[in-house]
Amino acid sequence: MPAAAGSAQNEGDAEVSCTNYHGLRINPSNTGNIRGQASFGLSDALRLTIDPSFQYVLANGGGFTVVPETDRRLIGASGTPGVDLNGDGDTLDSIALYTPNTTNTHRYSVNSSLIWYLDDDSLLRFGYTFDRARHRQTGQWGWLDEHGNPENVFAGRDGRPVLTADGAELRGRDRLSIALLNQVSLAYSSRALDGRLRYDIGLRAPFFERELNQYCHTSITGGQYCTTQPASAPDANGLVTFEGVNGSFLPPYGGTRKYDDFLPSVGISFEPWRDGHLFYASYAAGLSAPRTDNLYNVQILDVEPETTDSFDFGWRYNGPRITSSTALWYSRFDNRIVSSFDPDLGLSVDRNVGRVDLWGIDAEVGVRATDHLSLYGSASYNNSEVKNDIPFNSTVFVPTAGKELVETPEWTLAARAQYVFGGLQIGLQGKYVGERWATDVNDESAPSFTVLDADLRYAFDAFGLKQTYVQLNVTNLLDRQYLGSIATSRFSADRTQPYGNVPFYSVGAPRTYQLTVGLSF
Repeated sequence: MPAAAGSAQNEGDAEVSCTNYHGLRINPSNTGNIRGQASFGLSDALRLTIDPSFQYVLANGGGFTVVPETDRRLIGASGTPGVDLNGDGDTLDSIALYTPNTTNTHRYSVNSSLIWYLDDDSLLRFGYTFDRARHRQTGQWGWLDEHGNPENVFAGRDGRPVLTADGAELRGRDRLSIALLNQVSLAYSSRALDGRLRYDIGLRAPFFERELNQYCHTSITGGQYCTTQPASAPDANGLVTFEGVNGSFLPPYGGTRKYDDFLPSVGISFEPWRDGHLFYASYAAGLSAPRTDNLYNVQILDVEPETTDSFDFGWRYNGPRITSSTALWYSRFDNRIVSSFDPDLGLSVDRNVGRVDLWGIDAEVGVRATDHLSLYGSASYNNSEVKNDIPFNSTVFVPTAGKELVETPEWTLAARAQYVFGGLQIGLQGKYVGERWATDVNDESAPSFTVLDADLRYAFDAFGLKQTYVQLNVTNLLDRQYLGSIATSRFSADRTQPYGNVPFYSVGAPRTYQLTVGLSF
């Protein structure tokens, strides 16, 4: 909106603003991965393996906020009446800013094993895993150009920041988290009956630690308030207030949360006739610790970790031209954690939906029809049931008992055809995803969809260039419109209920072309 001195311009007006403009709801990401592998034969019976890795991620989900030039965060500790953001000589306006929440992650991991071959048919495996992720989560706000696009996709972090009257960077988030895992494990594997019978027994002990550092104030509703304004003296509950700002806030804080458990597993497989048929069964206990994002609140939350008991029973066949498998599985989750992206907050949110029982059947078959043509198909049926109502507050419960789990289709189907001739490979594949619930009470859903993908690849092995290829991928070949991921952070779509709100959906990607060149040297 053109600046005009002496009059109030509001860039949030419907006539000039579009909060859902795709250029502001972007997902820029800079990602890098490094991985190493090492194996050392210490003796005829001992082998040590070490696999280190490093991952770098800088990403955000975009964002848009209209800020009055007299916003108290802009004034800060200066005492001035405001900041002239659009340069028209007054502080009467409300200006649109690009306001993403950016996460920068440095993750170091090591997976190692010491394998002791007891004899030709049995071994012991001692394992150790180290994983440390440093999450720097910031929200420096940035500027929009004359077309309404961000000057920099990472806003004030990498581009021109929005400065307050006292010279600080205007921001919506500022915290540092360390997610640490140390895990030890022991597994015994053995074979009998000339290798037709195999059984595995294991135990692992993960030790999770979450270090949290909140550098902004936190409102009693859980939102962040980043400011240089002077705060009042803390009240009896440790909360402070700011002049001209509604609500009470917790000052910046830090702390840690720890989660650990001992998790057994057992598996057995049997090949009765040595003709490619294999029957198996397994059990495993699991633990999923809450992510650092979901421990920040007015206080560091004591969120219970998710625990799992999983059972699998199945059959596999591996023949000269046909491969096939069928599996029946059952999983019981306690303190089930459901993750989804919340566009209002600009981050993924975990919710605990209590106990959930899931069971299903997975089947797949692959056929080598000719020396050049292969076919594949799979089908999955998934049945889920939430066992408890979810407390919304001290007096209201969300009626989720007996409902199905959100964003969990009952049916998923897939098929692929692939033709290979010399160095040329042509593939066509399709996927069907059934209806998915968008809310915990199952009162709104995303319809089913089917998409087709195609790929074309040529390998240059015939020219002496091993592992060198060029590949073209086309996703959503027919350019179908469908709803992709669901922001399932809503209890209900019924806004007459205290827990009701409008669900958000991400539109599925349109037809997309990707060209890849692979080189080995």
